[in-house]
Amino acid sequence: MKRLVLVFFFVASWLFVAWSGTTTGIAADPVELTQNPSHICYSDCIDKYGTDSKAACARQCGLIGGTSGATKDCSKIYKTCIKGCGKDKNCKKQCRTANQSCV
Repeated sequence: MKRLVLVFFFVASWLFVAWSGTTTGIAADPVELTQNPSHICYSDCIDKYGTDSKAACARQCGLIGGTSGATKDCSKIYKTCIKGCGKDKNCKKQCRTANQSCV
């Protein structure tokens, strides 16, 4: 009876090793997920500016989908806002904050 159990474990372990690919010399390569340039841009932007600017990074990298209704020209609105501020730093800060939420 002990011999039968030993043979069974030997065969089971041999099958496990054979099926795992170690005896063939072919190791399973890790799966590498590819990212398109927009997602790489988004990841780099988040690393650079932090998680508070996710919306701005998504806009900058082109990951925002189509919106319903008329689309805004956010850069034109921002430039107009900045021109109206003159040298007022608080005004410029408000323009930047408003530009981050512009979609």
